[in-house]
Amino acid sequence: MKRVALVVAVAVAGCGGSSELPPLVSDLSVVVAPDLSVPDLAVQQPPDLTVPADLVVVIPPDLTTDGPLCGDPGMECCANNTCSGGGCCVGGFCIAPGGLCNGGICGNGSCGQCGAVAQACCDKMTCTAPGTQCTNNFCVACGGGGQACCGGLVPCGPGLGCRNMICSSCGGLGENCCANNVCSAPNTQCANGVCGACGGPGQACCGNNTCTNGGCCVGGTCVADMQSCGQSQGGVDLGKCAAGACSQCGDIGMPCCRATCPKAGSTCQNDICVVCGGPGQICCANNTCSKGNLCKAGQMGMPSTCVACGAPGQPCCANNTCTTGCCDTVAQGGAACVAVNNQCGFNKTGTCPKDGAACVVPCGDATQLCCAGNTCNGGGCCAPLMNGAQATCTPAGANCPGMNAMMCAMGACGNCGGKGQTCCGSGFNRYCTAPETLCQFQGMNATCNACGQKGQPCCTGSYCEMGLACMPGGMGQPSTCN
Repeated sequence: MKRVALVVAVAVAGCGGSSELPPLVSDLSVVVAPDLSVPDLAVQQPPDLTVPADLVVVIPPDLTTDGPLCGDPGMECCANNTCSGGGCCVGGFCIAPGGLCNGGICGNGSCGQCGAVAQACCDKMTCTAPGTQCTNNFCVACGGGGQACCGGLVPCGPGLGCRNMICSSCGGLGENCCANNVCSAPNTQCANGVCGACGGPGQACCGNNTCTNGGCCVGGTCVADMQSCGQSQGGVDLGKCAAGACSQCGDIGMPCCRATCPKAGSTCQNDICVVCGGPGQICCANNTCSKGNLCKAGQMGMPSTCVACGAPGQPCCANNTCTTGCCDTVAQGGAACVAVNNQCGFNKTGTCPKDGAACVVPCGDATQLCCAGNTCNGGGCCAPLMNGAQATCTPAGANCPGMNAMMCAMGACGNCGGKGQTCCGSGFNRYCTAPETLCQFQGMNATCNACGQKGQPCCTGSYCEMGLACMPGGMGQPSTCN
């Protein structure tokens, strides 16, 4: 199938108590990791001391569309091989019941003689039914309570978390943290993968420096209501805790409560609580700003400062989001928002399709970026340009750049770059040009080996085929697709 587009994805962070993740990206696209670097921002004036009215963590825009994004026939499979109406997940795409798949007829997730629970695995050691994975050549259930974690980005079903490769109840006190380190039980927070108690006297403060029953957050630990808040780092009496505030610390202009300022829109600077988060003000804890502002690093010892973001011509907000237009993560000078229908992405070859969407950049054809897994259309070769720029596609029959006039054919640049061939390049600057190949060294030899499929090493950029995730290796072993 021809691969036609590359998407510069917006990284969307999970918020609140939700453990849901966005649908998997089609293997017709490649996700280019966003450039998270930020330029230095010189600040010449002291911060504004007015308190921002709306200090929140920036919430990504709604990315929903009018129809389903996965699961229907012809669409990519949803999480854990799921297809609607009893369809079968084959090669990352859904086949309708009654359609041909793996030499059989699709029905209830099975391709006849393979793919469903207790059946043999299908081609490439894959399973086609929802919530299944291939283990010892047979398809077994995964993702349910007490079952093995599935591969991919959503290893367990709703309300379950993956710990020690087993799905179990999550979010409650003493239970595993759910996806994105979320705990659902009241007065709990995630620590070392487990939901622990917070907010009570002597316990760690909960989110936003909060404590229960009128307690006060002092130095990250909760003090009970009507109890002493102790002394500051400089030996100053912090007074008594009353209704969530210490009488001698924590308010604007007062000493910090042992490096903590519990009032919203304030942070500790030089042991004094100051306002933060608004335009021109210093950034709050964890580099957060009020809605519509982004934390920019300071210059020459100056503190990080909040600047307006999210509109065309402004920097992208947290998680590379824009309130209007799209975030161009490769823009000169750092990620910036561009208006709808404007150009964006690699060499400005992409287009912003709508507000809040990703910049859509074509890939796979001649001179375009390579698609996922080094893939180029029509047997082309994925080769970097001589000036070291990002790898692009050389069409079959043309000479590969910097290859001494070696012709591209079936993904290989002459006698290098293809599967099983010597890696192209020299020294430690070696690479492969064929789809789903990875340059690996063995002694002084560098060979292009297969990558991206189940049990194989992850390809460049942590790429694995649909339904698989790149899992880190142990004890010096390479990361593998599972």
